[in-house]
Amino acid sequence: MTPVLIRFFQGIKNAKSITVDCGREFAKYNEIEQKLGIPVYFAHPYLPEERGQKD
Repeated sequence: MTPVLIRFFQGIKNAKSITVDCGREFAKYNEIEQKLGIPVYFAHPYLPEERGQKD
């Protein structure tokens, strides 16, 4: 998952942060932060308002 996220967000120049859930697929979040320079935040379980939404 980490290489896919890095490749995806390299194409998005105006991303300010990434919010993910607490799944194991995001265990290497520090690598994402280092390579992209974008902070990664974790949403609390059962709080969908903490996650981004599409408009």
